[in-house]
Amino acid sequence: MSRRAWFGMVGALVLGIALVGFLALRGRPVSGVRVVQGDLAHTVVASGRVAAAARTTLGATVVGRVAEVRVREGDRVRAGDLLVRLEDREALAAVSQARAAVSQAQARRDALRTITGRVAEEDLRQAQAAVDLADQRLRRIEALAASGAATEDDLDQARTHAEQARARLRASQSQAAGSRAQGADLRAAEAALEQARASLEVAEARLDQTRIRAPADGTVLVRAVEPGDVVSPGQALLTVAWEGKPYLVMEPDEKTLRLIRAGQEAVASADAWPGRTFPARVTQVLPAVDPRKGTVEVRLEVPDPPEFLRPDLTVSIEVTVARKSGVPVVSREVLRDVRGERARVWVVEGDRAVPREVRLGIVGDDRVEVVEGLAAGDLVLLDPKADWTPGMRVRVRERGR
Repeated sequence: MSRRAWFGMVGALVLGIALVGFLALRGRPVSGVRVVQGDLAHTVVASGRVAAAARTTLGATVVGRVAEVRVREGDRVRAGDLLVRLEDREALAAVSQARAAVSQAQARRDALRTITGRVAEEDLRQAQAAVDLADQRLRRIEALAASGAATEDDLDQARTHAEQARARLRASQSQAAGSRAQGADLRAAEAALEQARASLEVAEARLDQTRIRAPADGTVLVRAVEPGDVVSPGQALLTVAWEGKPYLVMEPDEKTLRLIRAGQEAVASADAWPGRTFPARVTQVLPAVDPRKGTVEVRLEVPDPPEFLRPDLTVSIEVTVARKSGVPVVSREVLRDVRGERARVWVVEGDRAVPREVRLGIVGDDRVEVVEGLAAGDLVLLDPKADWTPGMRVRVRERGR
């Protein structure tokens, strides 16, 4: 190496050392920010979905072949509307037969109450008259026999005739009693009528099982059956969302379980309409945690649902879990070694950087509350570096200046 080159290298080294010394005396250039008094809101953000006020899967309770499906997806239905009809010829015939049996039993009951009753009462009167007449004849024959004007045969015949009349009277009394309101025949007729009516109810119930109707007003979401399909009990045929205000369901991480509670306000937006937000409110935090996903289900009401909300629509939900006003806040960029509510920051004291332990409060999107360790006006360094050393000289450029 020539002497000229050697002297050049030594000169450059000396110049570098001098520059480092100069910079050390002036301080390391860094950026900082002041702690300020401000308002802060802590939010929990998660994806969710729209849930219908109530949703029901409708199916058949009997085995049968589908004869007719009257609705499609998106159709609005009213309570009692016929949605699906199964083949029902046999059930209709059973209903007709049961109705005929009711008519027959009712006619017999009415006959006992009217015609049969009147005939029995008339027969009873005739039987009573015959007894009275036979008794009169018997007394006359007895008087004649006592005077010798009648024979013993005449007397026996009169006694027999009187006994036969009384036997007929007893039979008429029994028949008349049976046709009266408390009679056995009428009670049997009433029982037969009730049995026929019960059989009709069973037949109508079986007919009704061939018809799937809407239990309430709503909208058809899923049609899973077509005419000609053979269906069985428990098989899903239609899914219907019933009318009522929809609500939101979100599943934030279980770590937020201690923060979310009923009554908290939220803002939601549908992924399909990202610019249109609408308010919501937490109504329920379910107690169970999903062990597979580590999430908890939270339900929110929507006081004024926008017209575009549909069941199962994906939404983004931001729940405000805490809010404070006039507290010391600082940028989250200043934090280092965050351990729950504890963290470390670098504070400027004079022209030196000093690490300091702080306790944090609520955390916002880009700012955090400082409960202990800092006060409004303190200058805190941004973006701490691993090679910083306590007491190092710094030249601070405050952000915003």
